[in-house]
Amino acid sequence: MSDLKALIERVREANGADTMLDHDLEWHFGEWQNLGGWWRKHKVTGEEQRYSYAPAPAYTASIDAALALVERLTPIGPMVSHELNHSLARDGEEFWNFRIKTYSPDEGEEPEVRWGTAWTAPLAILTALLSTLTQDSPNVRP
Repeated sequence: MSDLKALIERVREANGADTMLDHDLEWHFGEWQNLGGWWRKHKVTGEEQRYSYAPAPAYTASIDAALALVERLTPIGPMVSHELNHSLARDGEEFWNFRIKTYSPDEGEEPEVRWGTAWTAPLAILTALLSTLTQDSPNVRP
């Protein structure tokens, strides 16, 4: 969990695309564990192999890559909804909001809502995702 807390802080502090953060997100959520020294281990099969450099998906730069991560890590269906909004603050600053709303199967229970707010759409999406995974409180406007 501490790795997730560190990742969410890095995402919240980011101002735009960050390839190092993309790599860290991929190592944390991808199929492979970094063993160091150009070796990696498959998280399911345990297979170890030498690897060469490959770019991580551009999670912090691409709405599509960030949404693909959301779809991979959160349940998709009638019990979950996503919403992306572009906003303009009173001071003229533009920012993005992304909401993940999870509905309870129990009738009458309020849905759980996690917001992500950031200067870019991919970072807002990632903030909401990591807040959902860590059960962290919603953040405020950057």
